[in-house]
Amino acid sequence: MRDYVLECIGEPDSAQEHPREGGGLQLSPDTLKAAQEAAQAAGEPVPQFIERAVVTQAKRDKVTRSLDQPQK
Repeated sequence: MRDYVLECIGEPDSAQEHPREGGGLQLSPDTLKAAQEAAQAAGEPVPQFIERAVVTQAKRDKVTRSLDQPQK
């Protein structure tokens, strides 16, 4: 996914620094635009923003799942 995002935002040289890990995921144009705007507002590169957003949401989801499970 990182390579795809970097190519979409015109940073193909940076894409070569990181191995492809996402299996070629594609973002919808609206999602990419939102990520670009949010990354700019956060003052960070789009790939770094997307990585942080995904990791943060995965942690939130894990906590939510643990809270939803009945206590033994």
